[in-house]
Amino acid sequence: MGFFHYKHASKYIDTLPPEGLSHLPDRLWPFIWFFIRQIKGRFTALLLIGIVAGVCANLGPYFFGQMIGVFTETTDKAQIWNNLQQPLTLYIALVLI
Repeated sequence: MGFFHYKHASKYIDTLPPEGLSHLPDRLWPFIWFFIRQIKGRFTALLLIGIVAGVCANLGPYFFGQMIGVFTETTDKAQIWNNLQQPLTLYIALVLI
């Protein structure tokens, strides 16, 4: 059995609106909107979480590249930790998120 059954979904999505329905919309976007409008808040939250996850997934390689750049551009080995402090802190914060 799946995690999200129809009986659970029926609490959030009405199969028919209270005023009744003679037929479902016959175009794609009105058909999708017929169901999404009933769960706008949940759908928006899911959309935002997906966007944040995508941004976080793309920032990892960026911060890692910044750290590699510090290693290749720093000629004084005594200064490497001072120069690496900001990219390393941001990368660790991203991993903890």
